[in-house]
Parts: sequence; C-alpha cells; structure tokens
Amino acid sequence: MPQDELIEQYRYPAALERAYVRTNFVSSLDGGVQLDGKSGGLGNADDQRLLGLLRTLADVVLVGRVTSAAEAYGGVSAAEERLAIRAKLGLAPVPPIAVVTASCAIDPQSSLFSGDVKPIILTCEAAPVQRRALLTAAGADLAICGGERVDLPTALDALEQRGLYRVICEGGPHLAGGLATADLIDEICLTLSPMLAGGDALRMLEGPVPQLTRTLSLQGVLRSDDTGHLFLRYTR
Repeated sequence: MPQDELIEQYRYPAALERAYVRTNFVSSLDGGVQLDGKSGGLGNADDQRLLGLLRTLADVVLVGRVTSAAEAYGGVSAAEERLAIRAKLGLAPVPPIAVVTASCAIDPQSSLFSGDVKPIILTCEAAPVQRRALLTAAGADLAICGGERVDLPTALDALEQRGLYRVICEGGPHLAGGLATADLIDEICLTLSPMLAGGDALRMLEGPVPQLTRTLSLQGVLRSDDTGHLFLRYTR
C-alpha cells in the first residue's frame, strides 16, 4: 500500500481531549509474542516498516523497562522522511520514549539516552531516590506516577500534561496487561506471523489480568504478500 494511504489508515483521531493508547504487537499463530525473549524473530520487513510508521504518527512511544532492555531500545532519531510526515501532521520533530518502571533500574549510559530527545521516565515514589537522581542528571524527564507502583492512569495524565496525546505502546506484555486491566487501550495493531512459537512464549497480555470480555471492532486488514504476515487493526 502506498505511504499516503497507510498514513490515512493509521492516523490518530482528530482533536483528542485525552491520551489515545494504541498498542502494537506481533504474534505467532499460537499466540506467542516472543521468540527467545524477543519479538523480532516473529516479524518481517513489512512489520518493521509499519512499526516505523506507527512511531512517526505518535506523540510518544510507551514501553516497559524490561522490554526496553531486552529489545535494546534507543532514542528515536529524526529521519528526514519522518520529519516531513510529522511536520505535515503538525507533530513535534521526534517522539520521545516513555519508559514505565517502578524501580528506575535503568543505566543512564544506555542507548535510551542516545536519541535526539531524552526519555521520559514514568515511575513511582517507591523507586530509590539515588536511581531517580542519576536518571534526572542524565537528562531524563522523570514523573512520579503513584506510590508503591506506577499507576497507569496517572502515567497517561503525565503524558497529557506534556502535550503527548497520541500514544503508541510497544509492550511488553505486562505493561499491556496493566493497560487492559485499567481499560486504557483504545486500539490494537496486531501483526499475525505465519509461524508457531510453542515453548513458554508470553501472550500479548500478561500479569494479574482478570477475565476480560471486551469486544473490539476490526478496522483494517493488510497482508504481506512475500511471507503471509497479516496486519490487523482493532479499535474500541
């Protein structure tokens, strides 16, 4: 599909008054979202292209600490093509990475701090003060969002206060599970990989997630002709 059509299909609703949370996962046919602890082995080039587009359309990239470490997240850089698209849509040049962490156990020398915009750290009062100070000294924008744990509605409030309404959540499964439990997911973008994972691969929602009976509405289906991957988009 041409780039302009993809942008129209995946652009966020207009005139948002609250944070709109879109999640993006790639899953095997048997529901696993990881191979050897990472998601990369399930995707393909089209999946990576779509991931880049979803970031381009977002105000902020939301991710859990464990996933940011396992996938070696780096800061988002200002590629020329993305700059042009974002300028046309009235977005800031680069979306920051926002990391949810109750411990602040993040190396201030990590690649998270390597992009054009320093990360936002969404943490809680229980996080060690020394770790908080190290991340702040490294340039992180740190927000306290709860007492003993990160309260996700408060975390989204913190993003809204920074003018960041278009949220793309890239996982991991425990963060997505928390968002689903709090009924904070507005849209799910799911790449269905034509492979079986088996083993003990995690599902898209993990953690103390209660029985959920919410039904979403299918908004779009695309196919990667080379490999048979499907790209599904569901909304509330």
